[in-house]
Amino acid sequence: MPQVPPMIPLDPVGLLSLITVFVAMVALGAGVHPLRLLANPPPMKPILRALAVALIAVPLLALVLARLLDLKGVALGGLLLIGISPGAPLALRRSRDAGAPVESAIVLQVLVAASAVVAVPGWILLINALYGVSADIGLPVLAKQVFMAQILPIACGAALALRAPELANRIARPFLACSAVLLVLVLALVLVNAWRDLLDVPLDVVVASFGVTTGALALGHWAGGPQRNVRIASAIVCALRNPGIAFLVASVNGLQPRAKIIVLAHVLLTALAVVVYLRLVKWRLPELGMGAAARGSDPSVGLGSARD
Repeated sequence: MPQVPPMIPLDPVGLLSLITVFVAMVALGAGVHPLRLLANPPPMKPILRALAVALIAVPLLALVLARLLDLKGVALGGLLLIGISPGAPLALRRSRDAGAPVESAIVLQVLVAASAVVAVPGWILLINALYGVSADIGLPVLAKQVFMAQILPIACGAALALRAPELANRIARPFLACSAVLLVLVLALVLVNAWRDLLDVPLDVVVASFGVTTGALALGHWAGGPQRNVRIASAIVCALRNPGIAFLVASVNGLQPRAKIIVLAHVLLTALAVVVYLRLVKWRLPELGMGAAARGSDPSVGLGSARD
């Protein structure tokens, strides 16, 4: 039986990825004061709709596309890993950089991450029943991954904002800049090590991956409701799937390395699709201030809550 990977990855790329995510999430958590969030919570209806899209609609979409394209073996496993793994940690940063309200994005991110601990094993049980396989993922193992990569750093940042708000404001920008540099380094290492394998991903898998991404963006955009900046946060959080969870499930169940390559290819494809999505939003809705200009000079300040 495959061994459960350590909570702290030992390989250079895995360790660097964890550090990148942790630093970014601490900075983003530091940008939201807990008391202000409680006093002025974001609209919950679009957040709950987006939660349903991320946890239910996107996995169903992956299952439907897998059936329509008749994917088999490792191609099927890779696509389903993508579909059932919600809540990429860096979706929160991408939403913030696009000008989405930090409050809505962080609440949605935390809800998706916490719910994934139950949703992912549930989807694995359904996949077992549909395809006659015997995959598994332990709740404690999954909970540790989500806690280490998302809940803990966000909580650390929020605690710092509560206890030492001036310090939290001072570290937000440097931490985000540091995480951006680390992310570029991680991507460079991944591409250097895996570019040949990425080029060998079958066309039908690419088509399915594109379908999952565009469908998730469209459904997430719809779920965000009438407020355009909330729609951005919703679309991005729904579309960006969690490679950490996907890799964990693959490792625990001894899936072929090609399944992880498919996940990597999807991450890169989704990153490009999000760029196109944001361009379209900016073109179709030019009155929406995006990026730093919408937030002001302080990187830790969001656009505020938008009522549904």
